[in-house]
Amino acid sequence: MRTLFLTLIFFSSLCFVKAQQMTTYADTSKYLINEIEGKKSKYIGKPFSVLLNDLKLTPVDIIQSGWYGLDADKPHFGEGLSIYFNREKKFSKTHFITVNFRNQPSFDILYPLFFPLADMNINKINEAYKNVVVTDVGVKSYDQDSFSTLYEEDEDD
Repeated sequence: MRTLFLTLIFFSSLCFVKAQQMTTYADTSKYLINEIEGKKSKYIGKPFSVLLNDLKLTPVDIIQSGWYGLDADKPHFGEGLSIYFNREKKFSKTHFITVNFRNQPSFDILYPLFFPLADMNINKINEAYKNVVVTDVGVKSYDQDSFSTLYEEDEDD
């Protein structure tokens, strides 16, 4: 009887935690869609620091876009950023911000900030971009992003 009671408490707690997690995802998504996507004109043409100052969430990961390992693409390294607010392994309901820039810092400045991944420091990345002009900002769902879903499919193997 005691084991049954403890099992019931365990599964109830697990369900509560999962429900709380989904509520947090929904709140984050609602905030990003309403405050960032809905007010994107406030950020376009302004320095990245304006967006950073308005952001009420703390990013947990930033992925650069524009460079895919080829020397010819080095000038495009960091033309865009995907800013994530969640580290779950599978988080298909999670939203993230995409930001594109004009005249981003050079490859030589940015590359050491992103690689190796273990040494990536989000504050240093934000500092490098703070005065760079934003050309576009948007909110994407994780499952709308071809790179995100590509990595997720590989994890199932």
